[in-house]
Amino acid sequence: MITIILQGSVSDYAFEIANHYLQLPFVSKIIMPFLGDSPIAPPMGCNSKILITTTTHPPTNGVGNRNYQIKSSYEGMQLSTTEVSVKMRNDQKVSLESMAMMHEYYEQHKAPDIIFVAGIFPTFPFHPRDHIFWGTTENLRTLFNIPFDTESLSDDYTKVLRSEAYICMHYYAKHSGNADYMVKNKASYLLDTSPLRHEAIELSERLKLFRPFPRINFEWPKYGMKEYHYEYTKQVYGEYQG
Repeated sequence: MITIILQGSVSDYAFEIANHYLQLPFVSKIIMPFLGDSPIAPPMGCNSKILITTTTHPPTNGVGNRNYQIKSSYEGMQLSTTEVSVKMRNDQKVSLESMAMMHEYYEQHKAPDIIFVAGIFPTFPFHPRDHIFWGTTENLRTLFNIPFDTESLSDDYTKVLRSEAYICMHYYAKHSGNADYMVKNKASYLLDTSPLRHEAIELSERLKLFRPFPRINFEWPKYGMKEYHYEYTKQVYGEYQG
C-alpha cells in the first residue's frame, strides 16, 4: 500500500484528482497539504481516505514556489503511515493505467536509497523532474527535510539554482562527499554557467539516486495539455525516461 501526498493549491480539480487515485486498490490514503492560516473544510461527501491539512507560509515562496513545495511536501509526508509514499502535483491527473504501471515498476526495481521520478534531465546537475517522487516514506522525508531557499530572488539560472536541483542536491550531498563539496561550492558546479558543472552532471549520472519511470499518460489542464510534451523535452533538454 502507498500514501499519496498531493501538493499544490486548493481547487475542485485537486479533489477530483484525489478521488481519481482512490480508485486504485494499492492507495491507502491521500494527504492534501494546503497553504493556509486556518483549517480548510473538505467538500461535501469527501472520501474519508482523504486527509486535508494546512501549513503556514514559509519565510518566502522562493523561485517556482520551491519553499512551499518543500514545506507542504515534508509536512504531508510526516502524516504518512505506509512504508512507501508518493509526492505528486494536484494539478495533474495521471491515468490509472500509468499509476498501476509505476506501482509495478517500483516494486520490481526498488533499491535502498533510490527515489523514482517521472524523468531525468541529464543536461543539468542533480536535476530529476520534480512532478513525481516515489519511494520509501523515510527517503522522501529525508528529501524534503531541507532548509528553505532564501537566496534565490530571480529565475536567472546563471545566478540561482533551478528548483529541482535545489531540492535534490541535499539528497545527493547526504549520500556522497563529492556531492556535498559541490553543494558547498554551488557557483563552481551547479549553476547554468558554472565552469565545473560537467563534473556535477557526471556525478549525478554515476550515483543514480533518482531513477526514471517509463513514460506515463497524464493531463495538465493548467497548461492546456492532454499529454506531456516528451519529444520536446527530449530534443531540447535530453530528458529521458526508464
